[in-house]
Amino acid sequence: MNKPKSSSQPTSSAESNEKQRDAGNAFFKRLLTDRNKKLDELKQTQSVLEKNAPKSSKEGPTKVSVAFELLSDLIDECIYDVLTDAHRDSKRGTQICQICQTKCRGYVKRPGADIFGNSYAANNLPSYECVNCRKSIAASRYAPHLEKCLGLAGRQSSRVASRRLGSSSPFTAQSDDSMHMSDPEDKKKKRQAPPGSSPSNGISRVKKLKNSASSDRI
Repeated sequence: MNKPKSSSQPTSSAESNEKQRDAGNAFFKRLLTDRNKKLDELKQTQSVLEKNAPKSSKEGPTKVSVAFELLSDLIDECIYDVLTDAHRDSKRGTQICQICQTKCRGYVKRPGADIFGNSYAANNLPSYECVNCRKSIAASRYAPHLEKCLGLAGRQSSRVASRRLGSSSPFTAQSDDSMHMSDPEDKKKKRQAPPGSSPSNGISRVKKLKNSASSDRI
């Protein structure tokens, strides 16, 4: 007689479905709390504006009252947009996608896995092609590799950045021209300076005075 097979597979599938439901419920609860916070903030601003808004005069609506009405309409539209977005997200999360036949809108929030529930180890990490050297790099090492490949890391990063700024700035050519133009002016100043005004002559005079004073003492 053949023994009946164990029901381990149905139980495991049921457990996985329950975990997905719990993850989806937690996600939508968090989304709902965020939306409720936004609505509360909008209601507070509306209440403050209602308290501070002046009453319309008997002659007709003033500029302030018209502006307040426009602002209240805008706040109502924002509240309506937030509610429709939250309702759409919740409905799409519970329904099955017609393309992939799965609940692709229900994101998983489990440690060690991505939003789709896929767990990656060090051996099966996804690799991406570098935009500079066209090599396939793992996802965990893509950012530092790209930084080094573009020459933006290390001690030479500041030098490379300064060179790029110098080459792109329009003032480098003018500064070079001004330096070349200032050379003959410096030569003229050196020619016009008297021979006794050099600092070396002053130092030699001090040495001579010190030597003469020491000889007089002897």
